[in-house]
Amino acid sequence: MAPKLIFALDTIRVNQVSLARRTILGGVDIIEVGTPLIKISGLKIVELLHKKYPNVPIYADLKVMDFPEMEVIDFFEAGALFVSIMAFANNNTILKAFELAKSYDRKIFVSLMGYPECELKKRVKELSKLGTEYIIAHGSGEPEDAFRDTLRKIKLVHQIDDVKLIAAGGINESNIDSILRYHPKIIIIGRGISMQEDITSAVMRVKEKILNYQNSESGDHYVV
Repeated sequence: MAPKLIFALDTIRVNQVSLARRTILGGVDIIEVGTPLIKISGLKIVELLHKKYPNVPIYADLKVMDFPEMEVIDFFEAGALFVSIMAFANNNTILKAFELAKSYDRKIFVSLMGYPECELKKRVKELSKLGTEYIIAHGSGEPEDAFRDTLRKIKLVHQIDDVKLIAAGGINESNIDSILRYHPKIIIIGRGISMQEDITSAVMRVKEKILNYQNSESGDHYVV
């Protein structure tokens, strides 16, 4: 199975319902409500998108650090299928988030954003033992810097067993091949293409790259 494609909505400067529609038409599998948008619009944007596109899964990039019961439940009930928690969170906090997700039949993504590179492999192995299913190799900064950060993280953790890799940060149609060779289960795009005039066509080109790569690697099978 080809990697799933997520598009991240991060700004209130455009109509979010319209932007989501254009990315869905381009082939996006999941819509992300990004952290900046959550801080400004909160639960209402998740509720709105879930109501408008009930068949499209929603990922809320909460970046939870503590007290998951005070955040994730409301977003699950608003319609989010996935939420994120930071690898910096302590193990009990992460386990509590997993417990809540299981009770709602939802999923937790654990983000490596900001985690020291020298400790990444050790931490991902610990997270795997805790029962982590999804790890985000999450780059930060402006798109070019974010992409380099993402790629460094992927190279460090992609061979660790029992976790599904998510790639996020500065990914676009010109650099996605460098990500696909590490066989992520999910790819997140957003700012790397969001400034293009025709978002639908831009997403379609990224999706085509994913499908073409998958076809060239037809002997492998990826499951999300």
